[in-house]
Amino acid sequence: MNNILEIKDLCKTYYTKLGCVEALRNINLNIHDGEIIGIIGNSGCGKSTLLSILAKLDEGTSGDIKSEKKDYVVGYMLQNDALFPWLTILDNATLGLKIKNIKTKENIEYTKQLLETYGLKDFMYKYPNSLSGGMKQRVALIRTLAIKPDILLLDEPFSKLDLITRLDISDDVYKMIKQEKKTTIIISHDIGECVSLCDRVAIMTKRPGTIKKIYDINLLNKDIPSKVRTDEKFYYYYDLLWKEIDK
Repeated sequence: MNNILEIKDLCKTYYTKLGCVEALRNINLNIHDGEIIGIIGNSGCGKSTLLSILAKLDEGTSGDIKSEKKDYVVGYMLQNDALFPWLTILDNATLGLKIKNIKTKENIEYTKQLLETYGLKDFMYKYPNSLSGGMKQRVALIRTLAIKPDILLLDEPFSKLDLITRLDISDDVYKMIKQEKKTTIIISHDIGECVSLCDRVAIMTKRPGTIKKIYDINLLNKDIPSKVRTDEKFYYYYDLLWKEIDK
């Protein structure tokens, strides 16, 4: 399987007046083209720091990140949908295009197509207050997809949703990722979420965070996440990951 990213001995240390804080130590991880990989670990272990470096919002102190594409495009979806209430759904969905100065007619049409494909055609010219929480997350993902990223980074994408909405939207997001054939990295505190969504799951240690172990998730019936939770091996992997997380 081809690697879209190769992370080699990545370290990150923050320097403050009170001293230095080692956030990441010797992260080694290959990201396979087309996979969904989950990264789990306790709060403060460096998951968000790692994502920020991969998103090019921060830099590692040492180590390398290599890619087949010199200037790979990253789409970063935050925990909060971050929709602006005074903008229409279409304007919110094309905001990334505007920021990157690539809001062309072609890219606007592509975004409209995404909104139509994923059930938001009738809301295109309405405002965020007309949407449910799950629909807002769908718009947030479409805004991320609109820039045509090589890699999607999802930071606790369902953490702000109630349980029922969370299960529904995880099905929607999974289908969108697979249909658009996007390599995706998800960080989460939710083990069940990772087992149901991901092809592999990497476990990080307590700070300074490093990759403790990586598990392939080989389920008998790899379908949408809500159905995966009924797979007889779901709880096998859940327990396996739970035992590996540093308590």
